[in-house]
Amino acid sequence: MISTPVGLITVAVIAFALTYALVPVSMTIAAKLGAIDKPSERRVHKKPTPRMGGIALFGGIMGALAIAYILHKVGLAPTLDFPDSFNTILIAASIIVMFVVGAIDDVRQIHPWVKLIGQIVASCIAVAGGVLLTDIHSGAADLFIAFGIWAYPITVFYLVAFANIINLIDGLDGLAAGVAAITGAAFLILSCQLNIWATATMAAALVASCIAFLRFNFNPAKLFMGDCGSLTLGFILGMVSLMGTMRVSSITSLAVPVVIAAIPVLDTFAAIIRRKRSHVPVGSPDKQHLHHSLLKMGFSQRRVVLTIYGICAIFAISGILIAETPLSVRIVVVIVDLLLAAFLVWKLGLFGKVMGRYYPDGLPRNFWHDLGHTREKNMHKINPFGPTKILFVAQHYWPEPFNSTDICEGLVERGYDVTVLTGQPNYPEGEIYPGYEDCTVTSEDHNGVHILRCKLHPRKQSVIHRVWNYYSFSYNASALAKDLDPEYQIVYSYQTSPVMMANPAIVYSKKHNVPLLIHVVDIWPACLMAAGFTDHGPVYRYFKNVSRIIYNAADRIAVTSDMFIDYLRDSVGVKMVDPVVIPQFAEDIFTEDPGQAESINDADFPKDKINIMFAGNVGSAQSVDTAIKAASYLKDEPFMFHIVGSGSELDACKDLCEAHKLTNVTFHGRHPIEEMPAYYSRADAMLATFANKPILAYTLPRKIQSYMAAGKPVIGTILGAARNVISDARCGLTCDAEDPVGLARVCRDFAALSEAERHLMGVRGRKYYKEYFSRNSFFEKLENELDILKGMKHGN
Repeated sequence: MISTPVGLITVAVIAFALTYALVPVSMTIAAKLGAIDKPSERRVHKKPTPRMGGIALFGGIMGALAIAYILHKVGLAPTLDFPDSFNTILIAASIIVMFVVGAIDDVRQIHPWVKLIGQIVASCIAVAGGVLLTDIHSGAADLFIAFGIWAYPITVFYLVAFANIINLIDGLDGLAAGVAAITGAAFLILSCQLNIWATATMAAALVASCIAFLRFNFNPAKLFMGDCGSLTLGFILGMVSLMGTMRVSSITSLAVPVVIAAIPVLDTFAAIIRRKRSHVPVGSPDKQHLHHSLLKMGFSQRRVVLTIYGICAIFAISGILIAETPLSVRIVVVIVDLLLAAFLVWKLGLFGKVMGRYYPDGLPRNFWHDLGHTREKNMHKINPFGPTKILFVAQHYWPEPFNSTDICEGLVERGYDVTVLTGQPNYPEGEIYPGYEDCTVTSEDHNGVHILRCKLHPRKQSVIHRVWNYYSFSYNASALAKDLDPEYQIVYSYQTSPVMMANPAIVYSKKHNVPLLIHVVDIWPACLMAAGFTDHGPVYRYFKNVSRIIYNAADRIAVTSDMFIDYLRDSVGVKMVDPVVIPQFAEDIFTEDPGQAESINDADFPKDKINIMFAGNVGSAQSVDTAIKAASYLKDEPFMFHIVGSGSELDACKDLCEAHKLTNVTFHGRHPIEEMPAYYSRADAMLATFANKPILAYTLPRKIQSYMAAGKPVIGTILGAARNVISDARCGLTCDAEDPVGLARVCRDFAALSEAERHLMGVRGRKYYKEYFSRNSFFEKLENELDILKGMKHGN
C-alpha cells in the first residue's frame, strides 16, 4: 500500500501533469466558443486572451481526485478517506455544477441572478453530500451553539461566499491562481496536522493544479482561468476549509479559514462597502480592488502580484499559528493581523470615497424638505444619498478604441451613475461591427456603464458616407434623447469629430433644464483645415456658424489644450465662462515591465547607433517624410530611424527611402498596443513629426503624452501646444515643423549629450506626465467640473 505522504505527492503530480496537458485544450475550446477577453480601456491586459483556463484546472483537480479515489477503493492508497457521513458522488457533482455555471458565464455572460442561483444549487448539492456546519463551541468560554435548521442556509452562504472571493480578486495575470495556491497550501498543512486526509488530498490537488496553471497564467498571461476556474477554485477551498473545521468546530478553528484567506476576504468585503456607499449594485465592477490600488501607486503587474503573494503568505502562516499555538500567541497573532488589515484598508483606500463626494459643502438648504417630497410631474424622486447620474453623449464608444470608454468606467469607479448615448460601432474600418448590424443591441451594460445605442450610417471610406455618418448619428441620437426620462443631473458631451455629435446632448439639456458640459477633444471648425478646406470657403464658414451655436449652448466647456481657448473665443466667437483645460491621458501600459515583443528583431536596433523611433499613424498630418529626409542627411552618421505604425502615407515614405537608397530607416509596421512598451524600451529617443498646419498648433496629440509616460526623450518637428509642453517639461529637443535640416541638426545635438543627460530628459518627461497628464490628474480636474455643474441649472 502507498503511504499517506507518498499518496499526497502522487495526487499532486497527477494534478500538475493533467492541468499542464489540458491548457492547450482549454485555449482551443475557448477560441471555438468565443470566450476571449478583448482589450479595453478599463482592462489591464493588452491583447485578446482566452478565458476558459478553468477547464484545465477543473480537469487536473477532478482527474487527480478520481484517480486517488480509485486507488483508495482498491486498497492501494489511504489518502482520499472520506468519513461515512460524506457522499462522494454528491460532493463531486457539486463541484461539477459550480464549474458548469462558471463555464456558461464565460461563454454567454449570464445574468448575475441566474449565476447566483447556479452557485446556490451547487452549494445545496454539497450540503446534501454531507458538507454541513452544524455547531460551534468554545471550551474556554463554556460556549456551545447548535445551528439546527439554520445550519443549511449558513453552510450554503459560506460556500457561495468562498466561491466568489477568488472570482472577485481575479484581476491580474497570475493573481487568483497564486492566491488560491497559497491558501490551499495552508489548508493542506492544517489538514495533515489534523490527520484529515480527504481534505489534504483535495488541497494537494488544488495547489498542484494552480502551480501548473501559473506557467501559462503568470504575466504576460497566455490564458485566463475565467469564472469556470475562479468559482471552482473558491468553491473547493470553501469545502476544504469547512470539512476541516467540522471535526473541530471550535470558534478558533472557524476563524482559521477566514485568516488564511484574509486577502480575498478583505478585498471582497471592501468592494461591498464601496458599492453600498456609492449606491450601485454589489455586482457592479470597479477598479478600486487591492491590486488596482497598487497599480495606481506605480507598481508593475508582476510586482503587484508578488506583493499580494507575500501578504497572503503572511496571513496563511498566521492562520496556521492560530490553529496550533497557545492562547497568548493567538491573541498576539490576531492583533498583528488586524493591524495589517487596517493598514491595507487605509493606505490603499479600499473602502473608497464616502458621502462627502455628493455634498462637499454640506447639505443643501432644502435637503429635508426635498427628501420627503417629490418634484412636479415627470420628475424622478430625489435621492440625496444616491450617486450623481450622468448622461454621457459620444458618437464613439466601446467596443470602438476611444478614450471615452475609460472616462465613463473611471467615473463609475468613482461612484457616479453613467449612461452612455452612442451609435453603432463602426470605427475605424467603416463597417458596423458584427452583432450590431441591425442595431439589435439597443441597450446593454458593460463594466458598470449602461449603454444606449441608436442607428447610424457606417462611415465607410468615402467623404459622402462619412458626412452621412456624422448627420445620421446627430439626428437619430437627438430623437432618442428627446424620449429619455428626466433622471440625469448632468449631460456630458465628449466631442471628437464631428462637432454635431454634441447635438443630442443639447437636446436633452434644454428639454429638462440640465447643465451641459462639452469636452472639446477635436476642435471645430479648425479640423476642416487639416482636411484641406480653407478658412475662407463656404464649407468652413458654414461649420464655423454650426460650431459657434453648439459651443455656446454649453454651460461649461473643457478643452485639451490652452490654445483651444483662444481659437474658440477669437476665431469662432464662443462665449466661454472660465473654460477648463483637461488634457488627455496616455494608455495605461507604461507602468508595466516592457517585456519582449515576438515581432522585435534585436538586430534592427544596433547598440552602436542612436535609435530614434516614430510610433503611430503614418498620415499626411504626421509628415513622416520629414524624418525620411532628415535620415538622408544622416546616412553616414550613427543614427537609425524606426517607423512603427501604418497609414495612408506609409508607401510614399517607403518609396522616398528607396529613392534616397537609405539603409538607416527601418519600417516595423503596425503592432498591438501591448507590444509597444517593448518597442519603446529599445529606442534612445521618440520622434514626433507634424505637418506645418495651423490647426496642429492648437492640439496636444496623445502621442506626446505616451512618449512622456514611457520615460523617453522626445525629438520633435512640431509647433504650438506640443512644442510648449516639451519645452516646459525639458524632456526633449525640437525644431520647426516640416524642417528636415533642423531635425538632422537636433538629432546631432541629441547624440552629443551624455547618456546621463538623455536619461534625465526621460525622467523629467515621466515626472511631468505624472503631474499634469496622468489618469488621476485627469479625473481630479473632471470631477471638479462635475461638482460645479451639480449646483447649476442649464443656462445659469
